[in-house]
Amino acid sequence: MKSWKLALAVGLLSLASTAQATLIARQAGMVYDDVLDITWAPADLWGMTGTWFEAVGWADGLSYEGFEDWRLASLSVAAGLPTGATDNPVDCSSATEVQCRDNELGYMFYQNLGGVFGDDLDGDQGPFTDIRDVYWSGTEFASGPFDAWFFLYDLGGQFKDDKVLGFPAAWAVRAGDVAAAPLPGTAVLMALGLFGLGAGRQKRRAT
Repeated sequence: MKSWKLALAVGLLSLASTAQATLIARQAGMVYDDVLDITWAPADLWGMTGTWFEAVGWADGLSYEGFEDWRLASLSVAAGLPTGATDNPVDCSSATEVQCRDNELGYMFYQNLGGVFGDDLDGDQGPFTDIRDVYWSGTEFASGPFDAWFFLYDLGGQFKDDKVLGFPAAWAVRAGDVAAAPLPGTAVLMALGLFGLGAGRQKRRAT
């Protein structure tokens, strides 16, 4: 194959392997990312800042809109969930879209919100209200057990520091789309409807 044909084929294959993420607004301020296949809680749901331990505990114990499987957004999905450890999370400011998918906080900044390094994206952005300037991730620093990674939305950078720092906020995510499962109230109504339908049929048979 001639070199230009090979380059064209490689380019087309690369385009086919990437996807433009779509943020889809769901109920109660939740937002679904259809590429990472995760749902983001409201950016300001945790109305405080705190240590990494407090942030992890908050996300782990969060019950929101009937869902209880939340965790902190990650800087390295491959390193482990809900928490994991790495020395080298993907830098989404220079990584490809596919590479950046391993870094959920970075993917939100660079791919979903279209930021570039140096942008200040805190505040109201896209479907989100009051994005904070810095968020803890669920990712620890592998070489230093006392440190964890956080991401700055007023810069586009990611840094590690002591887990007992008290200024980062927390942003929770969960796997999948919340619209794919009925809300608890909806499920109860459906069950009552089916029960009533069955009772009606039995009554008609008895008469």
